[in-house]
Amino acid sequence: MKRAVRAAMAVALLAACEPPQPGVRAAQSIAAREVAQPTALAVTGGKPLAKPAAPVATAPSEPASTATDRLRVRTVRQFGWGSGPAQLGHVHQGEQNPEAPMALDVDAQGNVFILDQVNERIVLARRDGSLGQIAAPRTAQDLLVVGAQAWLLDRLVARELQRVDLASGAVLQQVPLAAIEEPGALSALWAHGGDLYGELGHGALRRLASLQGTSRSDHLLLGRPTADGQRRLTAARVPPDQVTVQVRRLADPDGAAPVRNLLAAVPAEVQQVVELGSDAMGRIWLVADLGDAKYPRRQVLAWEDNATEPRRADLAPWRGPEETFRPAKLAPNGHLLALGLSDQGMTLQEVAP
Repeated sequence: MKRAVRAAMAVALLAACEPPQPGVRAAQSIAAREVAQPTALAVTGGKPLAKPAAPVATAPSEPASTATDRLRVRTVRQFGWGSGPAQLGHVHQGEQNPEAPMALDVDAQGNVFILDQVNERIVLARRDGSLGQIAAPRTAQDLLVVGAQAWLLDRLVARELQRVDLASGAVLQQVPLAAIEEPGALSALWAHGGDLYGELGHGALRRLASLQGTSRSDHLLLGRPTADGQRRLTAARVPPDQVTVQVRRLADPDGAAPVRNLLAAVPAEVQQVVELGSDAMGRIWLVADLGDAKYPRRQVLAWEDNATEPRRADLAPWRGPEETFRPAKLAPNGHLLALGLSDQGMTLQEVAP
């Protein structure tokens, strides 16, 4: 796709963004009708990124940084492709639509839940290193773990939410998405204030149910709530190589001036914003995919409370055309979990401040 066309497209978690500060290039956002793939929208006009035929070349360099500027990254586990206990399901390109695990979440104890929908299960990677599994629908695309239960989103086929008991795998409740005009535009599940929300096209969050399972759909949040429940976050890319995060009070209207406006340069062209959230310490986290098929790169940025420059680290990139929903998720303990993809399998990584 020509560069001018790519620059006109946005990769934002919200469909509206406050005008930039003086001297800052205009931030672009994406409307719900333009969303092709929820949290991993590649700027390719709907065409999948081609897998590199040879080992990936070295990405463009970035300015040197001190150790205190870097986040700590460790590999938690490597998964091969398959259906065994330490494997994840994969539909290869050419068989049909290429597909790999769609999403992950993590509970308060640090156990990681990976939606392995190809194998019709959730793979549980426990903190102690052991593995388990829970049945899940083949057409699920997102999951949200709340205590001893998980919510599964099927936005395209059954068009419903399922509430599942994590101990037994039993389906406790099914909540139709009939109140949502376009369930396919749902781009994430989110918990806030005892309710379950669905993010619409990386825009407003609409209340879908209480976390006890009662259907509700009468409230909107204009941005992702922070961990303290007092603020909300929106993010957008600033072509070609910057990202911005705007912080507003939760009760402020969308057009209100942000209380913080964070802008960061990155070492390659921004293709998409993958994840956005905050932790209990007030840090703001953002994950972005950079570069292109030749130089794929995934970077995580974390702003300390009141800091203007983020700490950062590179993550294992997602190499290939497989669609994802939420390949990175901020854990309750303030660490970030992320999945990377290669021809050999998937890498689960943890990022700590």
